[in-house]
Amino acid sequence: MQKTYLFPETFASELEFNSVLEQIAAFCATDDAVNLIRNLSISSDLKYLRYEWKRTDELLQIVQQGESIPALAVGKDLSKILRLLGIQNVVLEEKQIQQIRGLADTYAHVYRYFFQRREECPTLFGEFSHQQPEPSITKEIDQIIDDRAEVRTSASKELADIRRDLASKRKQADRQFYRVVRQLEADGMLADFRESVQDNRRVLAILPAYKNKVRGIFHGSSAKQTVVFLEPSATVEMNNEISKLIDDERREIRKILQQLCRYLQGFLPALLNFDKQLIALDVVRAKATWAEKAEACIPKINETSQEIVCKNAFHPILRAHNAKLGKSTVPLQLEMNAQSRIIVISGPNAGGKTIGLKTVGLLSCMLQAGIPIPVHEESQWCVFKSIMGDIGDHQSIENELSTYSSRLTKMKQFLVEADADSLLLIDEFGSGSDPDLGSSLASVCLRELHDANCLGIITTHFNSIKALAAELEGTRNAAMSFNRNTFTPLYTLQIGAPGSSYTFEVAERVGLQSELIQQAKDRVHESVASINSLLIGLQDEKQRLQDAADSLQEKLRGMRAQQKKQDAVIEELAEKVEKQRKMNESQSDLLIWGKRFRQLHDSWIKNPTAEAKRNIGGRFWKMMKESSAKNEALIEQKKQEEAKESSKRLKKLLNAPIAVGDKVKIIDTGLVGVVTDIRKDRYTVNMGLMQTVILRQQIIPFNKQNRTKKSSN
Repeated sequence: MQKTYLFPETFASELEFNSVLEQIAAFCATDDAVNLIRNLSISSDLKYLRYEWKRTDELLQIVQQGESIPALAVGKDLSKILRLLGIQNVVLEEKQIQQIRGLADTYAHVYRYFFQRREECPTLFGEFSHQQPEPSITKEIDQIIDDRAEVRTSASKELADIRRDLASKRKQADRQFYRVVRQLEADGMLADFRESVQDNRRVLAILPAYKNKVRGIFHGSSAKQTVVFLEPSATVEMNNEISKLIDDERREIRKILQQLCRYLQGFLPALLNFDKQLIALDVVRAKATWAEKAEACIPKINETSQEIVCKNAFHPILRAHNAKLGKSTVPLQLEMNAQSRIIVISGPNAGGKTIGLKTVGLLSCMLQAGIPIPVHEESQWCVFKSIMGDIGDHQSIENELSTYSSRLTKMKQFLVEADADSLLLIDEFGSGSDPDLGSSLASVCLRELHDANCLGIITTHFNSIKALAAELEGTRNAAMSFNRNTFTPLYTLQIGAPGSSYTFEVAERVGLQSELIQQAKDRVHESVASINSLLIGLQDEKQRLQDAADSLQEKLRGMRAQQKKQDAVIEELAEKVEKQRKMNESQSDLLIWGKRFRQLHDSWIKNPTAEAKRNIGGRFWKMMKESSAKNEALIEQKKQEEAKESSKRLKKLLNAPIAVGDKVKIIDTGLVGVVTDIRKDRYTVNMGLMQTVILRQQIIPFNKQNRTKKSSN
């Protein structure tokens, strides 16, 4: 497996990748799976990643359908137990053998689960199909050990004989012991609690004053010397016999367990494979469970081009944090392609620039670790061979590097390593030095990075960098929106124009003295002030146009919803009228047939002769045939009407508008997907990791009414 080059080595951690891994690890059932999650590698090996995405997506589809996944709790020390089983003449404890039984039973259950779903989960079933379950393991263990993890009496004839003798001896010992207890209790020689157990032998609790009056073996006294423990001489011999039988039982149990372990050692390779497969499944299960809760998916992967279409992307750690506080999180919308290879984001501090940059970096690391990412299913992503970045203040005391020196050291590495397969993320580009000199050096570096054809996101406050971004082909400016009325960030990214840092506006908002602000404005070069004013004006105008467009879209949605509602009411009324008409016809027919039957009945009563009754009977059967024929005609008519209605509904669905982003259902297969591209009458439909190009007449819009059944046509 080819790992992705990360620079610096801690960059994934800086993006909070480790925090995401901890969230996922919380869904693991086994410690081994937790360790595997915590050590997931970020890979650029497409073959490996396709396999990881496929198996995770298969299980995610099951979770999203509300189906339960088999429990995988098979014991914490199982790997250690299996290593012990590999030692010659080993004797495992009963509980350890029970854990081995649990492993074999769990594997068999999981195998059956995926066998039943082999069409839905071909990848996962393929992993289990190489190793069949071993039912003889559980069968053999069940014959020896019971549900309480104790060796069964029936495990051997010798053990059955020992336990029978042991039970008999204990009953005899009990009778003898309680005979002594009753005698001494009557004499007032016993303490309140009468008896105890010392060295696995029953002893009497004698008051110290009577210790020399009772025959027996001394076993010690209480801590305060208030009670003396004696084993009555009447039970000593019987207790010795019991002790010998207990030793015999222990030796026989060890012999039985040793034989069982020898038997299980023959299945050790299978048991090791069971353990390995279930741990691997636990990792996938944790990813899928986390993905379902995080509303994550595997987006479309661009394997031949370095393009990102980021729709409704969330930083999972930020989203979880905001959810705890009852706050909503604004998703990121971003596209990176040949025309927008490098995005230069500007705007006020705390406006979301760094979060946007970190979101793209974190989601790239997650996806290349085989983890679904929280984006809309129409999103597209690509695989990077190197992910590099510079985020935050990284002074190095050990190497005596200042913040700016540290940044330049990293920039030197970026210029060496960056190429068309790289993702580059730089926060506060050019900062840390003299603004004029730092921005000049940053401009030169930006040109070099542009020529390296890498994808990148850069945040900056320097106008010279913004101007250069507008000049370079494939580099675009972007701004984080800011509400000037409330001086609060909107956290939405607007592509196409740079943003202002709102330096003076924020100063006014926090209450800095107006005289000081004016003095600062007077010191600013006229050209800089003009550019800043222009940026603010452009951003305000763009925001105004965006608000107007959003308002029109909302009104349009409202009008469409109202029209849809009115159409539904009209359709419902028409159905009611038709239903009432059919009911009236049915009642009219019933009245006519009832009248005819009444006439036949009256004729039958009035004409008692046999000839007359035969004639009436003939008329009755004739009328029944008419009724039957009419009913058959009505049934056929109803079938034709239903077929006509079904055809009408299908025609309506086939003529319904379908746009990019709509969910559709393929008529022949019933599979559901999302339209990602439309070219004339050919529609590209994305179904998780599968994609197909299909004609318009082969798909219909997907809705709740046709969700659970295929079209009848």
